Amino acid sequence: MKKAFINNLVRDGVCNGESKTPHKCGVLLNQVLPTNNYIIQLSLLGAGPGYSIEVLNQFNNSFTVGIYNISNAPANAIWYFTVLDF
Repeated sequence: MKKAFINNLVRDGVCNGESKTPHKCGVLLNQVLPTNNYIIQLSLLGAGPGYSIEVLNQFNNSFTVGIYNISNAPANAIWYFTVLDF
């Protein structure tokens, strides 16, 4: 398994203190992976019942996630991720 180190968080909306798109956050990896076919494990912390998180797009060096509440409306939450590349 190769290690994909995180270079920085590319954050959009409330993730960086603004309110443009409060539910979207991105991660920029410090190395370009051979393909965009890698595993991203996402977890929400204390978001409450009905909240969800999903990958919105995935590239060789970055990905963006979206967070939604029980009504499927954009929401904010604390989240964690793990990237696996075999």
